[in-house]
Amino acid sequence: MNVVMVGAGVRGRNIARVFARSGAQLRIFSRTARTFEEARRSLESEGIVGVTYVTSIPDAVSDADLVIESVPESVALKLEVLAEAERAAPMGAVIASNTPSLPLGRACGGA
Repeated sequence: MNVVMVGAGVRGRNIARVFARSGAQLRIFSRTARTFEEARRSLESEGIVGVTYVTSIPDAVSDADLVIESVPESVALKLEVLAEAERAAPMGAVIASNTPSLPLGRACGGA
């Protein structure tokens, strides 16, 4: 299974860790070099290797089976990232969002 984690912060790298341990082919996208390096150090310190780190959402999701968004808690940012992933992901890819604090209706453009 090709899994893409869009967001390499604490939540994103913890979700990525679960998929990496399950044997998924894992790619991680981050908008910043700092979170890339923090994610890489954290995962490699636990012996998790073989993760691909990418700087472009279209490159990250081009053959994804599952895309999980875990960017900062901004509705506008989440909608932007999800729209870009949806445009670039293959038909049939599952695209999911991770939000610990935004109401789903609001995050999905509802009331």
